[in-house]
Amino acid sequence: MILTYCRAYPKVVNALKEWYSEMIIAEKGSFQEEKTNYPNASLVGVD
Repeated sequence: MILTYCRAYPKVVNALKEWYSEMIIAEKGSFQEEKTNYPNASLVGVD
């Protein structure tokens, strides 16, 4: 899904790569913890 978005919006590729790298190496925590680093983040696809 990220690659599809990168193809559609090439100007954001570097920002998405940086975010993805941070998420891979970050410890698993709660969504609320992630809001500290990314205050504008929102959950997507939560049922």
